[in-house]
Amino acid sequence: MIDLNALAQQTAQNSIRRGFRSDATPTPTEAMARVALIMTELAEVVEELRLRDGVLDYTLRDGKPTGVENELVDIILRTLDLGAAYGFDMEKSLQAKADYNDKRPMGYGERVR
Repeated sequence: MIDLNALAQQTAQNSIRRGFRSDATPTPTEAMARVALIMTELAEVVEELRLRDGVLDYTLRDGKPTGVENELVDIILRTLDLGAAYGFDMEKSLQAKADYNDKRPMGYGERVR
């Protein structure tokens, strides 16, 4: 299994090295900007689904990975980077949330079906 915290650190160091962010804890405004970037990645998933009529392939376009799978990975990487900026234990949090969700009743929330 992959070590999410190691991947978060790798992603964070890549972001710092490439000048996308500093190694300081983000201000609320900086954090909101990063969340907005995660939202743009979600929009790119929608766009890939729209353009490809639901085809979920992973392809290379001019050497760049594309497709729904790749956009979902971008969401994960940006989320891990933000978590690393705050020093969160993303692996522990992910497991705790998955365990909690396993115990929730069927159709919890009843908002979206």
